[in-house]
Amino acid sequence: MSIDRRQFVKLMGSSGVALYTLGMLGGCESLLEQIRNRPTRKNISTLANNDPIVEAYRAAVSAMRALPNSDRRNWTR
Repeated sequence: MSIDRRQFVKLMGSSGVALYTLGMLGGCESLLEQIRNRPTRKNISTLANNDPIVEAYRAAVSAMRALPNSDRRNWTR
């Protein structure tokens, strides 16, 4: 049984192994490395109160609350 390129791409896309297969075929090492090292969202419940992320968020909320109601960037808008 032989499949054409279109069928192969469709099969690989639907199977969830497309990136892995591309890595095996070569030429996509930098793309795979970027995917492996992409930023991930941190769970705020696991961060300490003095964590820089929490402090930055706290400062941003305070700055937005300090804006007048007429400013579209204020906390309530």
